[in-house]
Parts: sequence; structure tokens; C-alpha cells
Amino acid sequence: MDDRKGQVAYFAHPISHYDTDFEWECINIIIEMLTPIGEDPTDGFIHIMNPNQRWLSNLYQRRRADGNEDPFDIFRQIALSCDMIVGVTFYDGTIGAGVGEEMKTCIENGIPTYLIMIHEGKKLFIPVSDMSNYVILSREETRRKIKRGYI
Repeated sequence: MDDRKGQVAYFAHPISHYDTDFEWECINIIIEMLTPIGEDPTDGFIHIMNPNQRWLSNLYQRRRADGNEDPFDIFRQIALSCDMIVGVTFYDGTIGAGVGEEMKTCIENGIPTYLIMIHEGKKLFIPVSDMSNYVILSREETRRKIKRGYI
């Protein structure tokens, strides 16, 4: 039996991807790419921790309302509790600030890190060990993109 059976992948993606067909495409890519050949992907080999859940959004909002110095830290902590992380770029290949922070934190802590990147219309699934070759947006740049509904 493979030791990854039942492992959890944290799915780091911009909120502009939430509740879109693209979000579901990425979930399917994660399951397909991380399920070994010959295993049934519906057997629950890989579990997805998707931050697009009401309880997590409520927890983040509560932390913001309480004046928590870094309410986003809840996402980094959850990512660190998972077995691996898969980040997703915007369609232009840039990485949102939050996704970049989550991925960097996981890399620094030795957690296997992957990226779904859109390149020339293709979705690539890339193992990542260093973020220096990627364009990571600032929080303000990310907010502007998300506000415009940019995927």
C-alpha cells in the first residue's frame, strides 16, 4: 500500500476562482495528478482541503473583526497541517499574494509543493521547490485583480 493513501492536499487558490468551473477543473487535476496510476481516483486516495468553505471564511472574518494582527495566518496554519499543497496561478501566470505566502510557508517547512499554472492555454502541474522564478503579486495587486473578477 502506498504511504500517500488518505493524504490531504491543501488547495491554495485566489478567491476569484471560488465557485467557478475553473475551481472544479483544478480539483480534478489535483486528484488526477496525485493519484498513482492504477488507483481509482474515486477511492479517496487524495483528500482536498479547500479554503472555499463557509466555516473557514467565517473564522477568517471573525479574526479580522477581532483585530487579529494577521488573520490570514489561519490559512498558512491549515496548509502546514496538510501533507502537501497545490497552488494555482491566475490565468496570466501570476500568483496571488495569499497563494504565494501559503506556498512559501510550505516550502520553508519541507512540505511537498505543486503549482497548477496556465501557460499558453494549457494547465501545467509543476512540482515547486523555490518561488523565485514566479511573479508573486503584492496584496494590493492581488486585491485589484480579484475586485475586477480576474481569474
